[in-house]
Amino acid sequence: MNATGPDDEHAADDRPDERSRGVGGDDFGDPASGPERSGAGAALAVLVAVVLVAGAGYVWAVLNAGDRIAPGTTVAGVDVGGVQPAAAELTLRNGLATRASEDVELTVAGAQVLRSPSSLGLSVDYAATVDQAAGGSRWLPANLWDFYTGGTSLDAVVDVDRATLLPFLDDVVADAEQAPVEGEVLISGADYEVVEPVEGTRLDRVQAVATLRSQWLDADVVELPLEPALPDIDADDVRRAVTQIAEPVVSGPVRLRVGQDVVRLAPRDYTDLVSLTPVQGRLELAVNEERLPLRVSLALSQADLLDAGRDAQLDVVDGRVEIEPAVVGQRVVTEPLVLRFRQATLAADVADRVLRVPLQRRRPELTTAAAEQLEITEQLAEVQIPYASAPFRDTNLARGAEELDGTLIEAGESLSFNETIGPPTPERGFVEGVRYDDGQTYAGVGAGLSRLASALASAAWQSALDLQERSPMPWHPEEYPIGVDAAVQFGVTDLVVANPSPYGVLVTAEVAEGGNRAVTVSLWSTTWREVRTSLSAFTDQESPASEFVSTEGCVGVAGQPGFDVTATRTLLRPGGGAQVRTDDLEASYRPLPNIVCVNP
Repeated sequence: MNATGPDDEHAADDRPDERSRGVGGDDFGDPASGPERSGAGAALAVLVAVVLVAGAGYVWAVLNAGDRIAPGTTVAGVDVGGVQPAAAELTLRNGLATRASEDVELTVAGAQVLRSPSSLGLSVDYAATVDQAAGGSRWLPANLWDFYTGGTSLDAVVDVDRATLLPFLDDVVADAEQAPVEGEVLISGADYEVVEPVEGTRLDRVQAVATLRSQWLDADVVELPLEPALPDIDADDVRRAVTQIAEPVVSGPVRLRVGQDVVRLAPRDYTDLVSLTPVQGRLELAVNEERLPLRVSLALSQADLLDAGRDAQLDVVDGRVEIEPAVVGQRVVTEPLVLRFRQATLAADVADRVLRVPLQRRRPELTTAAAEQLEITEQLAEVQIPYASAPFRDTNLARGAEELDGTLIEAGESLSFNETIGPPTPERGFVEGVRYDDGQTYAGVGAGLSRLASALASAAWQSALDLQERSPMPWHPEEYPIGVDAAVQFGVTDLVVANPSPYGVLVTAEVAEGGNRAVTVSLWSTTWREVRTSLSAFTDQESPASEFVSTEGCVGVAGQPGFDVTATRTLLRPGGGAQVRTDDLEASYRPLPNIVCVNP
């Protein structure tokens, strides 16, 4: 039997009422849950309402602003605010019409200049200016804020046509600008000379364009001043170059050492091979890398410390070609030589001014065996052209023959007359002479060499060589070969002879002095083609006119008739064999007038 006390009754009353629970145990009957949930919903509703109202207001603000430019916006002082872009552009055009068309007053390098905007390449880009004033999309809060809080003051967008403006600026400042004088250190002999740097003046073109763009519409006068133009090599660079380069270079001799032997080169013997040149804003020592090995080789050879050897030589002795054997020698190695020379010349201590010359074996360019393989055994042709003695002819023909004599044309190779003779300059022993052209006489260094070239061309024609490049004389001097002459002038016209044979060709040339002066060119090789030559009859003959010249320095000339002629040669296989081909050279000589000198 169970008894229930008072406490048990209260405990039973405290138990949850099972009837208040729903199916599944959900506590729908919780008296606290209802009010809390109602408060949260109300807050959410209020928030949504606020957002909707604010959004509607923002949309209204955007739509109200539209595409209009913010009120109060000005461009170059013209009010374009509160209207659509098209209206703003029209307003801006009208407002700037006078300023954008009136002449611009410039002060360029101190000179007063008045020019129209168009002549300076200046114009207003109205569309771009209005786009700038419009400020972009109103949906962006910052742009919308700017619209309702008032516009801003803007500059017009100015276009600058540099192709028009820059030439104008160049012309205006041409006399005002001064290029800076670069500092220099000039070494000559055993001394040096300093050229002090000097500032120049220049107009900064980039800054000038920017200044015109920003000031054109607002300033009464646009100032474009000159600014200093600083030399790249300044006084500090010059002082460094003198102390570290020039003074050491001329301070004393450089000793060339080969083994235990020494040759001294005084500064005057090598300073023409060096110079101080600007490199990235500094003066640095430059060395003539081509001439230095030659100078060192010469000094060593003169002291019998270098045997350069020699190539095989082909000489004509008593009508026979003889070969003088090649000799192996020594040569100076260029690459380490230049570096060591720089170190020696820049050394301040006498003990360090020593250049150990690197030597290596030099093999002949033409060996004895190679000379024998040329198979030069006989004379193919000899052409002699007489000439009247004159100082310029005597000198220039002798110098030209000296350069041409002994030249080799190997099988398949060619000879350029101009390259072989070289520039006919006074430094190389050539002198000024008389040239004839269209009946006029002209002075020219190297005049008379066409006679030597014509002898070579005629000998090549008779030896089955090819005249690869040739210009005939404009008229025919009486003693020249007819139809196969050659006019040469360095840098203008050349004679190029090609050797198509399997043998080498030796060229010999000499000038006979005395009463019967003549230039003679002979070609030596081995016959590979027999040559038969002929000339056509002269056609279109024309007698020379006479011209009387009273100018100072006139030289009388015996005239020559003009005519057309064709020179023909037939090439046959040796021994009267089959014909190989026939070549023609056509020449059209105009008359050479008689030049008669008369007293002025």
